[in-house]
Amino acid sequence: MQDDSGSPYAASLSADFTTSSTSAADVTGLAFPVGANEIWLFDFRLNIGKASGTAGIKMALSWPTGATVKGMVWGSVTPATPTYQNSIITASGTLTTEVYQIVANSNGIMRIWGRIANGSTPGLLQLQVATVTSQNAIIVAGSGLVANRQA
Repeated sequence: MQDDSGSPYAASLSADFTTSSTSAADVTGLAFPVGANEIWLFDFRLNIGKASGTAGIKMALSWPTGATVKGMVWGSVTPATPTYQNSIITASGTLTTEVYQIVANSNGIMRIWGRIANGSTPGLLQLQVATVTSQNAIIVAGSGLVANRQA
């Protein structure tokens, strides 16, 4: 159900996104536009993977200058016997300190949700991912986001 303040926004990946970068890389297709002085609630629901190795991935969000974001990341941190961990995102473009891991050649789940209160500069709230040791990190096709403007 949507209130009168704005329309919902939804997007999903039609193909896998893969990166071997150890720096935050924009996940093409998983971002949404935020206008000046808007407030949004967002929810990224992701299938994550890696092609090989035991290293994990880290997550980040980037947003317009002047915005305030409170985001929570939830995902698996132990590949053999899944243990789940939360991280909080409060700085644009800053990777989580927590390393999220899954078994190579398989998929895991991750969720990132929160709130953005934007300032006067419009822009994108953008999902970012990095691998820990230059091994491919994958956001699997079908992963997506839903966002609802609150004001």
